[in-house]
Amino acid sequence: MDPEELVMRLAEKADYAEVFVRKSSGTEVKSVGRSLEFARDESDEYCQVRVARGKKIGMCSFWGNISPEKVVETVLKTVKYSREYGGIFFPDPVRNRERRTHESILHADPLDMAEELAVLTSSITEKGVSPTQCGVSKHLEESLLVSSSGTRIEWKEAFYSAYANISYKGTETWEGKTRMEKFSLDELSDRIAWLASSTCGGKRFSGETTVFIPPETVSELVEAFLSPALSQYRVIQKKSIFRGMIGKEVAAEHLRVIDEPKLEKGLYSRDYDHEGVKSRVLPVIEDGVLKNLVRDLTSCWLSGENPTGHAHRSAGGVHEHPTNLVFSSKEQMKMEEVSGVMVRDVLGVHTCNHLTGDFSLEVSSGAVLEEGVPVRPVRNCVLVGNFFNVMKNISLAGDPEQRDHYFGPGWVFPGKII
Repeated sequence: MDPEELVMRLAEKADYAEVFVRKSSGTEVKSVGRSLEFARDESDEYCQVRVARGKKIGMCSFWGNISPEKVVETVLKTVKYSREYGGIFFPDPVRNRERRTHESILHADPLDMAEELAVLTSSITEKGVSPTQCGVSKHLEESLLVSSSGTRIEWKEAFYSAYANISYKGTETWEGKTRMEKFSLDELSDRIAWLASSTCGGKRFSGETTVFIPPETVSELVEAFLSPALSQYRVIQKKSIFRGMIGKEVAAEHLRVIDEPKLEKGLYSRDYDHEGVKSRVLPVIEDGVLKNLVRDLTSCWLSGENPTGHAHRSAGGVHEHPTNLVFSSKEQMKMEEVSGVMVRDVLGVHTCNHLTGDFSLEVSSGAVLEEGVPVRPVRNCVLVGNFFNVMKNISLAGDPEQRDHYFGPGWVFPGKII
């Protein structure tokens, strides 16, 4: 169905209407061991509709060929059962087209990707490591938002990813990378070989010690604990530890965190969010003090505050989420100053208490560090603590890199391993 035509039909029955369409397509080449398992193309498309009538909102997502009449009928039914909001508003109309599609990804040939994957698995094997599963993929997302107020925003983004899972000395570990342009897989091969020799096949460790977690592990914890806590909607629901904490200390006094939607080559950079609100740099934590939460329109209708440009759409609806969380410090350490235990692979993040921040994480691979150098691998132990207490005691160390929504160095903090 044509989004413009659908908006016109919806506007006849509602005070405001918008249609969001997302088309995803991609190619993945995958190997098991040293054998190419498959190369496949995937595609998906859905349409999301939202309308406002009086003080109520209705929203539905649709897949496949559904008549405009059915869409209108279904979304208007959802309005009937919606809650009433105190004040509903939508951003001023805007027309914009974003293109973040590097030619190297758009023109990546599946046969070339398969050859690169074969070279990757061979290179890993030559380093004395057994690859269990490796993959290379390219992914294209095209999105469109149109509204009855005149908004029309197009997004087109392309991503290139590669990963390697390996087994070494009875331990499994992994490494992966996603970027907005093609990259050499040599770095991935070297990194996975270093991880194998440094962190696999270790023995148990216990005691109170200095803990170092690299950016890929930090990213998992940030996504599990910090991103939800920064949601204004969760604060309203009393499901965030940051409720009532604006202007109060929540992290080490030297720590600064900003949400940077304009980060060059950032995985989640964009000019406008998925509700048509202009993105802007948002100070989140300054000198350890919480300055702002992230908001979409729904949380603004409930709180009476202004949107921050952090609406993200999925087939399940609209929710607020940080874009690129950039961590920096006035007192960053050098890696040669770090001695303790590096915790790399952890299990159990999804079972932690995401509200209070309490965690108990099985360490499946890591290493004892002496002046930043791994000297003995460790595994089969448990890192225990509280994420929000960790934030009050962290130092940053090493080179910054982007892992999912996190951009920054590794974390160093006093911890307990049992």
